[in-house]
Amino acid sequence: MEHGTLIFLDIEGSRDPEILQVGCVAITVRSFAQRGASHAEFSSNAAPVGGLTPTLQNSLQFLGLDYATACRSPPLAEVAAKLRDFVEGQRANGPVYLVAHDGSTFDFPLLKVGFQRAGVRIGNVGTFDSLKIFEQLCPDERCGLEALYTRFFGTQPPGHHNALADAKALLRCCQQFEARFRATMPAFQKRDLD
Repeated sequence: MEHGTLIFLDIEGSRDPEILQVGCVAITVRSFAQRGASHAEFSSNAAPVGGLTPTLQNSLQFLGLDYATACRSPPLAEVAAKLRDFVEGQRANGPVYLVAHDGSTFDFPLLKVGFQRAGVRIGNVGTFDSLKIFEQLCPDERCGLEALYTRFFGTQPPGHHNALADAKALLRCCQQFEARFRATMPAFQKRDLD
């Protein structure tokens, strides 16, 4: 993988399933090795679709949001369209790859369901679950994002469980193993969100 853009993605949501927050950091494959290289960002809260359930209440508390504030966020259809536009805007650099920690279990299925509900599609992207990559690179270590960040940087990730902050933390963790991470990625690539 020599060209294109890596978009480090985190979604915070409820198990209802509902997207409540999206955060992304896009960096070209060529710039990935350079700590502090310029990158593009996208983040947004999304208004809850249904009423206030106990699951939604717990998820909002986890994010530090109250229901009234969350309801003033843009609707999911608007957030999904803006995220699609953000992804499409990265195509000038070549192929686009979404990277999410535990993405195959949580982020990608939630994104797929949320986008289907919103009538928005992001096509022709590669997807990588960074948790699976780190489990191969560090087989005897805990590989959750918080554990990785603490091990690499000696502190908890800033703003943990804020989607944009977690996307930035994921980028930093992946850069710690940049060469090995990039070399391992092709074995874990999936195509599209379908």
